[in-house]
Amino acid sequence: MTMTCRELEDLIDAHLDETLAKTERDSLLMHLKACGACGRYARDYVRAIALARAAYREDGVRPPAESDANMDWLVEAVQRALNRGGSKP
Repeated sequence: MTMTCRELEDLIDAHLDETLAKTERDSLLMHLKACGACGRYARDYVRAIALARAAYREDGVRPPAESDANMDWLVEAVQRALNRGGSKP
């Protein structure tokens, strides 16, 4: 099965959580190898999550438990880090 860029965007969280079925995972990995734009997207997505986690550690606050359902905490954490003069993504 050939995966589209949009499908990859929809499945990236499940891939990072290691909850994809093998066929979906294989398709996603094949798409990442073939599509430079999606490879950059995935890399930047992982970096954004790491920045948000670092920002929360600095604040002494943990991200919400249901973070998959609401990514507002990610945006807020990155904005706080940047406002403090933290590293730019």
